[in-house]
Amino acid sequence: MINLWWTFNNEEIVESQLWKMIKLLPPCDQLRIRKYTRWKDRQAFLLARMIILEKQNHIGITDRILEKIKYTKYGRPFIENLKADFNITHSGDVIALVTASEGKIGIDVEAINEIKIDDFKDFFSNSEFDILEYSENRLLDFYRLWTAKEAILKADGSGLSKFVDLNLKITQNFGEIDGKQYHFKFLDIADGYVCCIATSRKIDLGLDIQINLVHPKL
Repeated sequence: MINLWWTFNNEEIVESQLWKMIKLLPPCDQLRIRKYTRWKDRQAFLLARMIILEKQNHIGITDRILEKIKYTKYGRPFIENLKADFNITHSGDVIALVTASEGKIGIDVEAINEIKIDDFKDFFSNSEFDILEYSENRLLDFYRLWTAKEAILKADGSGLSKFVDLNLKITQNFGEIDGKQYHFKFLDIADGYVCCIATSRKIDLGLDIQINLVHPKL
């Protein structure tokens, strides 16, 4: 089973409630959050932690999950000796957590903004960029390609240096990296955003996903 929880980060939390939430974090996270100067960055980190804390039972942890999170050299969060997996992302006003009961899971969300797509040509193979060349909605398809690659790399735990090496089969909904295959699916969560999840398990992505809008609370 795959669960996805997401929330908006579009309003500043009142200071009294903010500090109550911060006090729920372990000391290392409390130090980290004080380094953010923009309220939106501070809240993105905090709300992501609150969602993890509220949904820790879906990750297979019953207590003190935030203290157990470690990071790979590429910054991927993980918990040792855990059968389930989780991943988190944020972009614009959206923050999302995805969990999988088995296998590796990755997620990427991107706010759709106008960009010069040709500036990113070197990030894609010729066949991938051909999709954009002949696309009827070039901007949307760019973000679909981008989020699929990011989600797979996050599931795999690879750094962005592998972005170009990732062989994406967009019409077949899977990608390969270093001989490993990951399946991906695009999900509708909020207008103006593209969301993609990727998993190492070949499952029915159409049936085995639960999507929930949440409002983290104390």
